[in-house]
Amino acid sequence: MNVRHAKQVEEMIGKKVRIYISGKKIERVLRSDSQGLYIRFEKERVSVRPDESTLNVLSFLALSPKNAAAIEKLRKSRETKTEQKQEESNKEDSGEEQSEKRVDSNVVSFCLYQLRKAYVDVYDRKAQKKRIEKGGIANGLPP
Repeated sequence: MNVRHAKQVEEMIGKKVRIYISGKKIERVLRSDSQGLYIRFEKERVSVRPDESTLNVLSFLALSPKNAAAIEKLRKSRETKTEQKQEESNKEDSGEEQSEKRVDSNVVSFCLYQLRKAYVDVYDRKAQKKRIEKGGIANGLPP
């Protein structure tokens, strides 16, 4: 936010402002605290941010409390997953275990590659036989 927008926002605190929440336009009193700008919407504190798409601050943008709660829940679940992964990696102290896992994954990848290749070869042979039976290749027609 540039200096001009910051001054305009400071002047708007305590006054009714236009806010777009999930596509709906509402008017509420803009408030400020240590966490930033907010309004009271559906008996809850809803964080808002100025719409900086114009030269002057004309409106504010916010997420509905339901969407904000869903996003926060998603963030927390991601954080716990990353913490679990870090704990698992810390448990595996020896490098030998990791190198064995890498070798195993390489072997599995190579086996899958060979299976795919064999499947494609078999499929191509069957398709070629069908074309020959139809007389496409024997009659000089393209496959």
